[in-house]
Amino acid sequence: MKLVEEKKINLYAPSSLLNEAVYSTLTDENKAKADQNTVTMLARIRDIHDLMTINPEPSYQVKNLVATLRLQKERLEAAGGNTFIL
Repeated sequence: MKLVEEKKINLYAPSSLLNEAVYSTLTDENKAKADQNTVTMLARIRDIHDLMTINPEPSYQVKNLVATLRLQKERLEAAGGNTFIL
């Protein structure tokens, strides 16, 4: 939420999730995977943001979304390094 509030993550620009220094060194295949997943990751972040705006106390749904997002990020970064700014 801090990255969204600081405008480091734009909720409607998937490329804002990418760590450009690492992303530029990826193979074309890993870049494609990162590009594809930024859309779904950003949708999850928007859902988390919306839920936290309604109720600042993390609900079970928010905790589940965060856990799913973290697992997706870790799975993708296993091959390419710290690809995302999260």
